[in-house]
Amino acid sequence: MSRNWEQIWKLAKDAGQMLIKDRGRGEKEFGRLLVLFPGDGMVFFERAKAFEAIGELVLAKADYEAAERLFPLERWKQKDRDAVKRIVELLAGGTITEAQRRVGSLTSVDASLQREVLAAMAKVGTEPSSAAADLRRCVEKLVDCLMDQHGIMVNDDLDRRIWALNDRGIVPDIGANHMHTIRILGNRALHPKSGEPDLQSGDIYPSVTAFVAILEWLNSQ
Repeated sequence: MSRNWEQIWKLAKDAGQMLIKDRGRGEKEFGRLLVLFPGDGMVFFERAKAFEAIGELVLAKADYEAAERLFPLERWKQKDRDAVKRIVELLAGGTITEAQRRVGSLTSVDASLQREVLAAMAKVGTEPSSAAADLRRCVEKLVDCLMDQHGIMVNDDLDRRIWALNDRGIVPDIGANHMHTIRILGNRALHPKSGEPDLQSGDIYPSVTAFVAILEWLNSQ
């Protein structure tokens, strides 16, 4: 079907309004438009706006990213990048708030470690690299504490100390994997390689969720 961009944009905006009012009908209409105009970024852009309006942030982010790839004009690409950044910040708020709530509710975890982890999580939205480094330091503190408790003497890097705890059955496989996730992202923050992009808030989510899992496991012991 041959239509100019203004006609496609109007169809996409109408579909967006439909999705906001009646999600099922709106999604069906966008499905139809994507079959007719599969390479038009405006269809993805308007669907992203509608998804954002109804709170489907993950779906909105994916559509904004698709729109950016398809738009030929830089000013529209920038609109998508700005939207993705906004959504990442919104998602970070929800993720971090829930993580902080769960960590703060634990009653059998060392209070000083708990405070340090919560402080690191609070920095994810504004200082992601610093947050990743702080979470790594928290893992190192936890590992050293567990080694002291069990009389383990391994004077080596954090990687080997984690495996020493795992080999002795003190930390389960999944716990060791979580620790390594935090260690690796922390190393990336502490020792960035030339040419690598800066860490973003979304990059730190794995460390946050991994630390929640570790502390909840400790709390259950």
